[in-house]
Amino acid sequence: MKEPLITCLLLAVLILPAFAQEPPPPAPPPDLAARESKDHRPPRPPGPPPGQFQPPSPEDEAKFLEKLKSEEPERYEELQKLRTQEPERFKEIIGRAVQDARFLEHLKSQNPKLYEHIKKERDLEHKSMTLARSYRQSQEPKKKEQLRKDIMEIVNELFDLRQKGMEMRMRDMKEELNKMEERIQKRKKNKEAVVDRKIQQMLGSDEGMEW
Repeated sequence: MKEPLITCLLLAVLILPAFAQEPPPPAPPPDLAARESKDHRPPRPPGPPPGQFQPPSPEDEAKFLEKLKSEEPERYEELQKLRTQEPERFKEIIGRAVQDARFLEHLKSQNPKLYEHIKKERDLEHKSMTLARSYRQSQEPKKKEQLRKDIMEIVNELFDLRQKGMEMRMRDMKEELNKMEERIQKRKKNKEAVVDRKIQQMLGSDEGMEW
């Protein structure tokens, strides 16, 4: 029961736009010397670096629980039990959920199409898990047979959706590689100018330039 709970709670972060951090305003177009040093770095989502866990603030935790209680009271009650039985696990789930919510909101502003795709994928995942739980709890053969058919239909749709998502991400990667290739060639052509500006910066004659 604990593992489905964990997954469902992570899926629930889709209902938490309040946790989003506003992305920084776009900077004015930099010159060549500045641009060539930063263009290859995609904007990082708000929060800690990938793979680094950071507990949520008490305010974020309270907002999460309040929203969860309103939208999914059953999940809220299960989480409250987990808080008592396994407080450390409770803290981990809350932290990951809030962090995931921030990432998704950042993705929403950076790539709305991919965000909608992921949201639909998670909604289907959540629905399939709910039906699977109903199947396990049911004692009626006919009802279980119908639930199984419903689950199979959703899982097939989920497979196709994930396949499409992989193709979307692959196209994005190819586009980014093409852009990087263009930047590399531009940098090569302007080597003399870039090196000259760097030297001016090092000598203090052009403090505004970036390498």
